[in-house]
Amino acid sequence: MKVGIGQINARVGDFSANAAKISDACARLARGGADFAVFPECAVSGYPLGDLVGYGRFVEAAQAALSALAGTLPIPAIVGCPRLDGGPAGARNSAYLLDGGKVSRICDKMLLPNYGALNDSRNFDPGRDFGVAEICGKSVGVTICEDIWTLPSLPTAPRYENSPRPLEYFSDLKRGGGRLDLLVNISASVFSTANDTVRRRGGLLCEVSRTAGVPLVWCNLVGGNDAVVFAGGSGVFDASRAEPASKCLKKFEEDALAIDLDSLDGYDGDAFDFQGDSDLKRAIVMSLRDFVGKCGIRSVVVGLSGGIDSALVAALAVEALGRENVVGVSMPSKFSSSHSRTDAAALAENLGIEFHTVSIEKPVEAVEGALAGLFAGLPRGVAEENIQSRARGLTLMAISNKLGHLVLATGNKSECAVGYCTLYGDTNGGFAPICDLYKTEVYRLSNLVNREAGREIIPQNTIDKPPSAELRPGQKDEDSLPPYDVLDAILRLHIEGFKSASEIVAAGFDRAAVEDVLGKVARAEYKRSQYPIGPKLSAVAFSTDRKIPVSIKRGLQ
Repeated sequence: MKVGIGQINARVGDFSANAAKISDACARLARGGADFAVFPECAVSGYPLGDLVGYGRFVEAAQAALSALAGTLPIPAIVGCPRLDGGPAGARNSAYLLDGGKVSRICDKMLLPNYGALNDSRNFDPGRDFGVAEICGKSVGVTICEDIWTLPSLPTAPRYENSPRPLEYFSDLKRGGGRLDLLVNISASVFSTANDTVRRRGGLLCEVSRTAGVPLVWCNLVGGNDAVVFAGGSGVFDASRAEPASKCLKKFEEDALAIDLDSLDGYDGDAFDFQGDSDLKRAIVMSLRDFVGKCGIRSVVVGLSGGIDSALVAALAVEALGRENVVGVSMPSKFSSSHSRTDAAALAENLGIEFHTVSIEKPVEAVEGALAGLFAGLPRGVAEENIQSRARGLTLMAISNKLGHLVLATGNKSECAVGYCTLYGDTNGGFAPICDLYKTEVYRLSNLVNREAGREIIPQNTIDKPPSAELRPGQKDEDSLPPYDVLDAILRLHIEGFKSASEIVAAGFDRAAVEDVLGKVARAEYKRSQYPIGPKLSAVAFSTDRKIPVSIKRGLQ
């Protein structure tokens, strides 16, 4: 038997376009000899859906597209689509068999995640019945994403101790002599560097196959939807034999492949485990490309300070959108160093992008003049420094309004964590590509950009010079922050590890530094609540995962 896997990039709510992708991929798979095809979770509607499923018209339109799709497919196909239901949430996340123009529901998703970037239990009711379909004379068990992630080795397993477990059901069915030839999982598995299903995906999927006692067909969504990234990397994994075998699809791009289950040979699953900085970069590029494209925008504008954050954002934007769709703007003030201006210009030349210089000195002088009476007798300080950042934010938003470019925010996770950013200044933007990258990761990816290009894209001086906001003479980031390798280590323990100050000190860090950093993190919570969305990359991204109230008594976390 040959099974076709159609790994598509679905846009939420674009039912006709998603259905067309499914139909086209299914036709290609049929020409490749596939007996039946498998498509991702919510392939017709896109995913995640959030509260859209509360609107009956949305789900009805998805179902209408599903029905129309059925008549276009040359071979049977398993396809994901939401449906309306009379339960408390009013909807279920379902898998359907489309065969000969007919639509048959196989099962509903049983295990509904409510952690990280996903909140399925808010929007869907859980399934009640295990799914088995007869396809091409084979008995096929069908599951949806989380339904198979109950392996004892996974940290998610205890969440479902009192829930029906499809993987265990199919394992018991096979071991008890029941008829089961194949297990299918249609998925929208969120990319995260800390997610076991990303870091060691090949081994885990083989473990699922071994547990079920049959080959596993795993079809994952690919693409970016708002802050969520799906990496693809679908495939067939067979550990029901003496020597595990697999055949995988590409990561971070659409792909379709017909795989012969009877001649599966060799194991390539390790290549689809997490590949470090290379995967981080590809995830950001895909996320940015999809956000801009799915929002119907063509071009972006980036404020180029001569620093490493804006340089990396510009380089990633060119890779995602093409140099003709990226505009760089240098906005010097009297505190801007000569090397910042020349580094910004050199970056723009290396990237081949449109580049402009707009001085902010006159706007800053105008604002300071307007406030002179109110501020009379008071020493200059952060308020005056931030006027510069806000003048830059105003300039970029004016360009955006006039010319239609989306402003990209250039803040990294380290600076967002400690509030080293200015509201309505460098926090302005519609998308923040590196908001879940720590500063040390920004340096690594900047060097990766140059290595992959085989030439200097990001000027070496930008990488080597001490980071500075340049809002006052001689300013350096480390005047008020620990070195970034120390800062990032503290932040990881606190944000992703949920460690308190005393626990971080016990891990070997200076108490004064830890308390200062954690105080900054707490005070900046209100800033982060207003920051643009960007791709979730880590275990705890500010844009999707961290849920800390703003108006709290500080020092308790």
